[in-house]
Amino acid sequence: MSNCYYACFAREDREIDGRQRIGLEFEIVREECLALFFSGDKTRGGKRQRVEDVSDGEKLEGVRGHEEVLESFLRYGLTDERFLSRKGRYLGNTGFQLLTVYFEDISYARYRYGNWYFIELTDREHMEELTGKVHDCAVYEWGEVGDPVINAYGSFLPLGREEMRALRQLYDPYIPPESLWNGNQFAAIGGATVFQTVRFYYVGAALCAGILDNLNNLVAFFDLGTRVSNNPFIINQQAAAQNSQNAIQAELGNIGPGNPVTIFISHWHADHCNALDAFFQNGALAANIAQNTEWYVPGSALPSFHRVQNAVPAVSFHVVAAGMAQAPVNINGNVNIQAGKINYAGHLHPHHQSVYARVMLASGTTVLLAGDATYAGIPLHVRTNGPAGYVCLQASHHGGNYHYAPAAPNPPMTYIPDAANGAIAVYSADGIRHGHPSMLVMNEHRGRGYFQGNERQLNQGAAMGFNILDVF
Repeated sequence: MSNCYYACFAREDREIDGRQRIGLEFEIVREECLALFFSGDKTRGGKRQRVEDVSDGEKLEGVRGHEEVLESFLRYGLTDERFLSRKGRYLGNTGFQLLTVYFEDISYARYRYGNWYFIELTDREHMEELTGKVHDCAVYEWGEVGDPVINAYGSFLPLGREEMRALRQLYDPYIPPESLWNGNQFAAIGGATVFQTVRFYYVGAALCAGILDNLNNLVAFFDLGTRVSNNPFIINQQAAAQNSQNAIQAELGNIGPGNPVTIFISHWHADHCNALDAFFQNGALAANIAQNTEWYVPGSALPSFHRVQNAVPAVSFHVVAAGMAQAPVNINGNVNIQAGKINYAGHLHPHHQSVYARVMLASGTTVLLAGDATYAGIPLHVRTNGPAGYVCLQASHHGGNYHYAPAAPNPPMTYIPDAANGAIAVYSADGIRHGHPSMLVMNEHRGRGYFQGNERQLNQGAAMGFNILDVF
């Protein structure tokens, strides 16, 4: 017996144990939730049928409570404004899981970010019933932690041209005018707020940084990743990473009318935003977060983007579409905190479309939060920070590669943001997953002026029992 899904390619992954195979991570949605949007042939449970042959009852089965969305689709089609303005309500509630598929001798050219595929999953007992080549798979929830174990087997089946086109149109982000970065704003950070600290949480192969004001209140998050590796090589750091995860979730739980928070998401990979999952499973907490936060994010075709967009009012959910750049803006007029979005060389890899933030602290220290951004895509005046440089740089991609094909600059290290005297670069990875932090990349940062010996303080501190690094 198999279950069928549509799978959107999100990123490369890496098997930690076993044969050290390369894996690809997908966000998957049950077939019955999306098939109703297709006209023409489609796969359903391994059999081909036409949407016209499906009864109205079957069509509605996947969208109970969303009949208005279905009606607007049937009446106006996928590209009409009247459907686009409503589709997020359905896509955000459809749900998704993460799927890692492990391949041997994979041809990467076949897989592109945002492409959709059809996959059948089953257990070991029924794996011989799958059509085509069978792959080892791991299925898990957005908020789960730890390296996934192989708990399913799957085979990919090709999508027809019409299905692929319909899925891309369906998940193409709709950005209402009130969500533009310069539109009406729900102000979580005041124009006169003074920032005292940037706090880096050690969460293993993930990223989360908090920004605190001069009253020691956490007023902003840059990314919300809490994927904690349980690899035996770094098990001594596990407790510290778990402490950080607990601290992040506690801070999210404190959000409310008297404690609004700004959230910057650099991009929609799970290791940068999966901490939200626990709260979207709790209606009251999810509503508190949605109604008392202001967001600055890149648009994405991944289901995770639509889940969050559906929950947050458009007036406080500021989006820049993929393929567009946003010059850095002062958040609510506050000159001490800026954010921007890159569109490096027009490539749609998420690391070429990231959001970054720059924070000036009361001490005069300037911190650049780069997420996974390709440094070369960040504007020159931001990378240099005037003549001063940065006292603290959150190293791109956790200290792994910060330049990605096919748009890698040459030589790439010349685009590392300028360092001030005594500058530090913070690497948040666990030293194993994805091969970062990379010693080559660390040496290149040192060569650009990040000389301090505590570049891996998050890792080393975690091994000694610490779980945060505060920069003042």
